[in-house]
Amino acid sequence: MSSSTMSEKASSSKDLDSSLDSMSVENICSLLEQNGFDAAVVEVFRSNKIDGETFLDLDRDDLKELGVSALGDRKKLEKMRRSSPLTEQVATLSSTESTASLIISSPAPQSTP
Repeated sequence: MSSSTMSEKASSSKDLDSSLDSMSVENICSLLEQNGFDAAVVEVFRSNKIDGETFLDLDRDDLKELGVSALGDRKKLEKMRRSSPLTEQVATLSSTESTASLIISSPAPQSTP
């Protein structure tokens, strides 16, 4: 692997960490839903207030403690934390959230007589 490829991966990982780090609990839950996790797993994350910063710190023991008992789910969650395609999903969620906040905060158009 070339040094430029290695530095691109390191940069991508840092970008992913900073993007995930700032995600809300609801963003993390949306991300889980988009990745095919069932409602029970999503609800565990929501009820335990797992936001982006906490998500990045989860390990196998934490997932077991949370009640994520299926090995496949735990492996998939661990892979998500390390995955570069996740960056695109985070960007999409961030973009959607920004658009929604603009729509909500924008004043209603005034009708002209």
